[in-house]
Amino acid sequence: HRDLHSFPTRRSSDLLIPIARDTRARHTLAFEPSPANLRLLELNLKLNDVVNIDLRRVAVGEQSGTIRFTENRINTGNSRVARDRGELEVPLVTLDECVADHWECVDLLVMDVEGFEVYAMRGAARALARTRLFLVEFGPEHLQEQQCRATDFVELVAEHFRSMYLLGPPYGLDMRHHSMVMKSLRNDYKDAEAWPQYFRRSDFVAYLEALPAQRGLVLNLLFSKDAEPLRQLAPRGSKA
Repeated sequence: HRDLHSFPTRRSSDLLIPIARDTRARHTLAFEPSPANLRLLELNLKLNDVVNIDLRRVAVGEQSGTIRFTENRINTGNSRVARDRGELEVPLVTLDECVADHWECVDLLVMDVEGFEVYAMRGAARALARTRLFLVEFGPEHLQEQQCRATDFVELVAEHFRSMYLLGPPYGLDMRHHSMVMKSLRNDYKDAEAWPQYFRRSDFVAYLEALPAQRGLVLNLLFSKDAEPLRQLAPRGSKA
């Protein structure tokens, strides 16, 4: 039984179209509150002849209702919830009300909501309990802009997932800091270690909490229910 849930992101077409076209997912849900982004996404789906997607023009959060939203006309991927100054009012839903209770498994959840991740996860307790893989962008600065802490994010992912993959070098982070933290977690860590890098739960909690809340810091993370490394995600050249 294969079910899949996907959030549109700033790379929505890059992710959503291959997922819907190339996997055997029985269901694909996509959420896009920006009218401009939604039009582009609908056009791209049509051009790629992708029809098996349930696309909804809503934002996802902690509770249902409406919320203010602002569109970035220059960088559409930076459109975001802006409760005090948003020029648009958009519908707000929770993942738990959208993901059918009879779905046994959510194979993949993709989330890039510009700092609103904590609220989206709080409204997704039942969905996350059934999610095998969770691909998410982590930016402490974005979280702060939405009145959330990095520790709020870490506590939620640690509640639901047993391991994490850092998919590439952290954007905006001095790699000397990354190496210093990694060496404090693993005696055998080498600076040239390939990507993605695997963390057990206790290590990913320590790593994420040790990151500085500096401007522009962004990490692409994949969380998994599996405690042991996935063979499909072994770094290139690895025999794992």
